[in-house]
Amino acid sequence: MNVHLILIIIISFVLYLIFKGRHKIYYSEINVNDVEEINFMEETTYDNINDSPSIDFLYKIVERCPDLTMVARNNKGEILGVIYSGLINGTKVTENKINRGHVDDGDTLFVYSLCVKNELRGKGIGRRIADHYYNEWIPKHSKREIKCISVSVRDKHVQWMKELGFNMVGPSEIKYGNEPWIDLVKCVDKANF
Repeated sequence: MNVHLILIIIISFVLYLIFKGRHKIYYSEINVNDVEEINFMEETTYDNINDSPSIDFLYKIVERCPDLTMVARNNKGEILGVIYSGLINGTKVTENKINRGHVDDGDTLFVYSLCVKNELRGKGIGRRIADHYYNEWIPKHSKREIKCISVSVRDKHVQWMKELGFNMVGPSEIKYGNEPWIDLVKCVDKANF
């Protein structure tokens, strides 16, 4: 066998192992020790400070419904991104429902934040977090009766959410920040959830 070919195979295998280990993601609930770091990440990542929930709001979500929170870490334990939700009643998104944060008997999961560190954006990590959260974490980790999932996103994220199986509802009643929000919803298939 050609020495050059063997060398290329070895280098390719080593690069594969490095790449695979570097991008392994570990998931867990958000704990109170994560909140300040997550709040800083959201403040420095979102386009507008009013686009993300406050630190007090996040503490309340972590306290009241930790099973609806998920943080993504690398193999060193560093936070890569986060997603967290609360339950609301019905799929219609209103500021009153959002301000309440979470109702224990709600039937709709409302996602308050999906955020990836600035320097990691555009690398598919947000997609991996969302896929894991919607398809693995919530169905297996949370024992709550969830009928639908609602999200409110900026226009630039609508297509991405459609690719995740969400259907467009239309302009949102939410007025936080400088840009309009768009509501989307995804009803849960009980056979796969």
